[in-house]
Amino acid sequence: MNLEDETGMVNVLCSRGVWGRHRKLAQTASGLVIRGIVQNASGAVTVIADRMSKLDMRVASKSRDFQ
Repeated sequence: MNLEDETGMVNVLCSRGVWGRHRKLAQTASGLVIRGIVQNASGAVTVIADRMSKLDMRVASKSRDFQ
Protein backbone atom coordinates (compact mmCIF):
# COMPACT_ATOMS: atom_id res chain seq x y z
CA MET A 1 0.00 0.00 0.00
CA ASN A 2 1.22 3.56 -0.65
CA LEU A 3 0.23 6.51 1.48
CA GLU A 4 0.75 10.16 0.69
CA ASP A 5 0.98 13.18 2.95
CA GLU A 6 2.37 16.68 2.55
CA THR A 7 5.95 15.35 2.60
CA GLY A 8 5.49 12.74 -0.14
CA MET A 9 4.84 9.04 -0.65
CA VAL A 10 5.48 6.26 1.87
CA ASN A 11 5.38 2.54 1.12
CA VAL A 12 3.52 0.50 3.73
CA LEU A 13 4.33 -3.21 3.87
CA CYS A 14 1.73 -5.39 5.61
CA SER A 15 2.03 -9.04 6.53
CA ARG A 16 -0.94 -11.25 5.62
CA GLY A 17 -2.04 -11.19 9.26
CA VAL A 18 -1.95 -7.39 9.59
CA TRP A 19 -3.72 -6.98 6.24
CA GLY A 20 -6.33 -9.57 7.23
CA ARG A 21 -7.09 -7.72 10.49
CA HIS A 22 -7.15 -4.21 9.01
CA ARG A 23 -8.12 -4.60 5.33
CA LYS A 24 -11.64 -3.20 5.62
CA LEU A 25 -10.42 -0.20 7.60
CA ALA A 26 -7.58 0.46 5.14
CA GLN A 27 -9.97 0.37 2.20
CA THR A 28 -12.68 2.60 3.70
CA ALA A 29 -11.08 5.13 6.08
CA SER A 30 -10.45 8.71 4.92
CA GLY A 31 -7.33 8.82 7.10
CA LEU A 32 -5.15 6.17 8.71
CA VAL A 33 -2.63 6.02 11.51
CA ILE A 34 -0.03 3.36 10.71
CA ARG A 35 2.16 1.98 13.49
CA GLY A 36 5.28 0.03 12.62
CA ILE A 37 9.00 0.08 11.95
CA VAL A 38 10.38 2.64 9.50
CA GLN A 39 13.07 1.60 7.03
CA ASN A 40 14.93 4.00 4.75
CA ALA A 41 16.95 2.30 2.03
CA SER A 42 18.43 4.45 -0.72
CA GLY A 43 15.85 7.19 -0.13
CA ALA A 44 12.82 4.86 -0.38
CA VAL A 45 10.90 5.06 2.89
CA THR A 46 8.96 1.94 3.92
CA VAL A 47 6.90 1.32 7.05
CA ILE A 48 6.62 -2.34 8.12
CA ALA A 49 3.11 -2.08 9.59
CA ASP A 50 2.03 -3.88 12.74
CA ARG A 51 -1.15 -1.91 13.48
CA MET A 52 -3.59 0.45 11.74
CA SER A 53 -6.26 2.69 13.20
CA LYS A 54 -8.69 5.26 11.87
CA LEU A 55 -7.67 8.91 11.91
CA ASP A 56 -10.70 11.06 12.60
CA MET A 57 -10.76 13.83 10.01
CA ARG A 58 -12.18 17.21 10.99
CA VAL A 59 -12.95 17.93 7.34
CA ALA A 60 -14.82 15.44 5.16
CA SER A 61 -12.77 14.20 2.22
CA LYS A 62 -12.69 11.29 -0.19
CA SER A 63 -9.64 9.17 -0.96
CA ARG A 64 -8.01 9.89 -4.30
CA ASP A 65 -7.10 6.64 -5.99
CA PHE A 66 -5.25 7.27 -9.26
CA GLN A 67 -4.92 3.64 -10.42
